[in-house]
Amino acid sequence: MLELFKSVLKAVSPEDDWSHWVRKYLAYILIGSMTLIGFEYYKSWIFVQPPGEELISVQWQDPDKRDPATELIRIPMGMEKVKSVWLYAWDRLFFFGPLEHIGTGNNPLPLGTWRDKDEKMVGALVLGQCDCLDKDELSNYEKAYVCPVYGDEDVWGFIVITLEEGEELTPAEKESISAVAHQLSNLFFHNHVHHDRDSRSTNYNRSAGFYSSFRRV
Repeated sequence: MLELFKSVLKAVSPEDDWSHWVRKYLAYILIGSMTLIGFEYYKSWIFVQPPGEELISVQWQDPDKRDPATELIRIPMGMEKVKSVWLYAWDRLFFFGPLEHIGTGNNPLPLGTWRDKDEKMVGALVLGQCDCLDKDELSNYEKAYVCPVYGDEDVWGFIVITLEEGEELTPAEKESISAVAHQLSNLFFHNHVHHDRDSRSTNYNRSAGFYSSFRRV
């Protein structure tokens, strides 16, 4: 601590003449500017998204997006077998976090990160598909259903619907939940043309966008 204090004192102490003082503070300004530029460049590698696709976590600050999204995730709660609905932002490749939830129960995915055993679920989300989740030792649900929220080139979030113990979703109920996820995608990214989940070109674009975004780490 004493050495740090001496370094700070030396930095702010006057010089013998003006030329030395100017050179010293020009060096400080140059170092500070390079540090700032480097930090901004680093941030650009953390969050990479196609032009016009703003992160869901950023859009969530806008009431014009947040309020309709909250109403949309209330819809599955009309099913008696649904325990809770969670909306997650997936800003970085391996990490995600909840933005809003309706219903009871703890965060169904409390770790906030993908694990080695999650390949099947991640693969389904990347390809714009919904998937069923079975309980494991690190999750807070008995049964759950997950659907992606995606832009034109990548998946930027997902919803998780947890079920009451012993309940199962019917195909019609799964389609209803999938429709909610599509509406959330439209709300955040205006991608009305991507409703066909079986479109090969759409799935290719989304998966290509995901794998090209490995810089989101």
